[in-house]
Amino acid sequence: MITTDNNSDCESLEENSVWYDLRAIRVINGLQQEVEFLEASVKRLQIWLVLSIVILGGSIAAISPLGAMTYKQLQQQFAPVNSWKTTQQNR
Repeated sequence: MITTDNNSDCESLEENSVWYDLRAIRVINGLQQEVEFLEASVKRLQIWLVLSIVILGGSIAAISPLGAMTYKQLQQQFAPVNSWKTTQQNR
């Protein structure tokens, strides 16, 4: 390392060196790999989110008619009991 009285000259020598450039390239490559990994993670997360929404929507669409049919069947089954209660209250 070159020692000078002026710190800015020393910094400019270090910043203009080949080693500084190589280190900067290595840091940039590392950051680029991290960004690519994060982008891939985001895409996987988006796929899982869409799949979850589709599965949830399909489940709700499949269960809703069954729930409505069951409610109607319960009404039909309890209709005689309700009519009997009504006749008992009117007496």
